[in-house]
Amino acid sequence: MNKTPVNRAAGRSRGGKRKCPAVPRGSTPPLANMIINVQVSLYTTEPEQQVIAYNEDRTLSWKGPATREIMKIMGGDAKAFFPACLSPDFKFVIGQRAEWQDW
Repeated sequence: MNKTPVNRAAGRSRGGKRKCPAVPRGSTPPLANMIINVQVSLYTTEPEQQVIAYNEDRTLSWKGPATREIMKIMGGDAKAFFPACLSPDFKFVIGQRAEWQDW
């Protein structure tokens, strides 16, 4: 199983581990409904191509190798935006591509 921190949400999660956590009634969803920017490096000194993903205020971010799963969701683009939440194991769970953002 691929343990890439950027995971696609598709109705239900694989193995039940990557689903966004339920938010108790009356509380503010702490990290739900954010948009993240996912960028594939054009040039790198690393042995493999790299990806960075972060939210608008950059309080949450991840950097790692560009896996097949990530490259597939990017569809050949170097930069794209996705709605996301943080799973219980602190990985971004992303949905379908969002509209372009100005940040």
